[in-house]
Amino acid sequence: MSRVWPKLLVVLLVAVAQSLAQTQDSSSKPPVPGSGPPSKNTISIQPAPAEPPLPPDARPPSAAPTTPPDRSKSRLKRALGRAAPQCLDAIFHTCWSHPSEEKPPGTPADREFAKDLEVGDFYFQQKNYKAAEMRFRDALTYKSDEPVATFKLAQSLDKLGKSDQAAQAYQAYLKAEPAGRFSQQAEESLQRLAKKSAAK
Repeated sequence: MSRVWPKLLVVLLVAVAQSLAQTQDSSSKPPVPGSGPPSKNTISIQPAPAEPPLPPDARPPSAAPTTPPDRSKSRLKRALGRAAPQCLDAIFHTCWSHPSEEKPPGTPADREFAKDLEVGDFYFQQKNYKAAEMRFRDALTYKSDEPVATFKLAQSLDKLGKSDQAAQAYQAYLKAEPAGRFSQQAEESLQRLAKKSAAK
């Protein structure tokens, strides 16, 4: 009995694929009025209501793929691939869009750098300075000369009381970006750290 189910499933899939292929072939030729057998039915056919607008990133249901069929796949797999619906017409009509195949801009290193910088900022705002320091150091492994990450690392080190390392990081920031947006804060912090170390 357990061997029957896989065979039944394969037969069912082949039947569905063949019926879909026949439906596609017959739907490509519009019927000619009056060419069929005479009908006793007196119901008139009304035009279908207008379809709702599609989302901007959705492909229209009638759009056929422009790429040639992949001959490396079996005939059944190609038929099943064509059968994958983009719209569902049953009791109601619904369409869905496929996720975009575009990757976010930048290299993986740029994305990791941005993620580490963002998480470091979060930790710094939560006053978890040790975690922020670790994330800013991780960000600097991807872009070692990035001034903003260097300044934020210096701030984290300063908050942790690591004055010597903070002063080195502030100096590295000022060397990389002497007239940057944090240069005034870096200079003031350096002066404060110098007074602090002189008082010891």
